[in-house]
Amino acid sequence: MRLADPVIIDPASLTARQRLGRACVVCHKRFPLPRVPVGTLPDGTIVRACEDCARITRSPR
Repeated sequence: MRLADPVIIDPASLTARQRLGRACVVCHKRFPLPRVPVGTLPDGTIVRACEDCARITRSPR
């Protein structure tokens, strides 16, 4: 899966669970597993957010 306009996220700012897609990159929620792709790590790994946080990250600036 490719993101239309990927946001590169610094993996140093994330926990291991967030880097592995086992926790939301915004709120750290682990259940249910985050499903919405919101950015990538420098190596191309997609990072995900929970539904609620994904809505916030996609709001107009």
